Amino acid sequence: LCVRAQCYVRQADGININSDNYNTKKETGYIGLKNHGATCYMNGLLQTLFHVGEFRKIVFSIDCEAEQEMEKEQDGSISKLPSSQTIDDEGKAPSLIQALQNVFFKLHSSDQAVDCKELMRSFGWDNTDAFTQHDAQELNRILCDRLEEQMKGTSMDGSIKKLFEGEMENYIQCMNVDYASKRNETFYDIQLNIRSERGNELRSIEESLEEFTAEETLDGDNLYEAEGHGKQAA
Repeated sequence: LCVRAQCYVRQADGININSDNYNTKKETGYIGLKNHGATCYMNGLLQTLFHVGEFRKIVFSIDCEAEQEMEKEQDGSISKLPSSQTIDDEGKAPSLIQALQNVFFKLHSSDQAVDCKELMRSFGWDNTDAFTQHDAQELNRILCDRLEEQMKGTSMDGSIKKLFEGEMENYIQCMNVDYASKRNETFYDIQLNIRSERGNELRSIEESLEEFTAEETLDGDNLYEAEGHGKQAA
């Protein structure tokens, strides 16, 4: 498992972000995304994906005109996050890919915090949804699934899978009989605990991964159903 991160740290006493003279792009080289109510989870995901250079390359490689033609053939239906209704007060909502490309371009070129309303409209959200917390993992899945759909049959086909897909092995060994089970599973993301089952605080990704991959004993009321051997401790 490879984890890549970029972090910029400045001494807090030396930064006055409330000052009219403070320029985020000049001071840090980066700008942020505007919060439209309760969209901090979305902003965090978008900033994370933006800083994955290969993902950025994939997003910009997609031909939006071809995507729009495909949507017409499919009656414009796309996967959406839960929403109450589609906002259309600013005209027809753009395609998700085009809106994502626009956000990434502005994050690279703008000097001001970037507005995400166009992208939110492509989800089918209205103003109420902007003040509702959605699930960041679900949003990530929708973005990646949509990108994969648009790259089918192109030179970039399989790029998202190659970039993000991992594989884990689930292995179960019975203690009292000669039986073992092994199953491989693929994943795009994993959920890590920030506290162990004993209640201890996990202070790093490494500690959370150790907790995630720790051996677990199946006994008592949680015996394993071993084929041909019934319930067994494992």
